[in-house]
Amino acid sequence: DYTYVRTWDASYPSMLVPGDATLGSSGATTYGWGLLIVTGNLRVVGNFVQWYGVVLVGGEADFDALDQRFDGLVISGLNAQLGVGVPQGDIDEDYLDIDYHSWYVRRALASLAGFAPIPNAWVENWATF
Repeated sequence: DYTYVRTWDASYPSMLVPGDATLGSSGATTYGWGLLIVTGNLRVVGNFVQWYGVVLVGGEADFDALDQRFDGLVISGLNAQLGVGVPQGDIDEDYLDIDYHSWYVRRALASLAGFAPIPNAWVENWATF
């Protein structure tokens, strides 16, 4: 849906941010929902950051907000799967709470659901009928 971090949108949008990204802003409160994919590094800043959904980070994740809470799923260092060296992220401030929550994961990934053939199943052989 977007190529930038979109906050305050509870419709659970999908965001693919090429390169590095920042979630939050200095001294502010930030809420976010949806699927956030960052190909580079992610920095979380501000007084309070709350994210509901899935956050996938290719590089490192630096948690620099005073109070940061993630409900859903957070994975960083994915670029290591491509053979890229990824430094360890930082938890620099007061409070970090990451809770796996399957409802928020399903909600964030719902826009990706669709019709897909399953190998060796009847649907895969439609062209032969």
